[in-house]
Amino acid sequence: MKTYKTNFLIILAIYLLIYLIMALSPYVIVSSYDNSLSRILFFESLITTNLIVPFALNTIYLVYLLFKTIMSQDNQ
Repeated sequence: MKTYKTNFLIILAIYLLIYLIMALSPYVIVSSYDNSLSRILFFESLITTNLIVPFALNTIYLVYLLFKTIMSQDNQ
């Protein structure tokens, strides 16, 4: 797990950067439901802000690292 700790921290930083950009972007789609708070439509906002590609690549890389970490622990 120690060998992948920096990779996981980088992935976390990329996710936080994506969420920060979405929070500051004027192109985020917000919908309001009756008698409730406004909600950000997450995947629609990723598409409109063109952040779907880095989000998808980051998620694929995260899943790869998780499986690689699990498999390396099984071999020990």
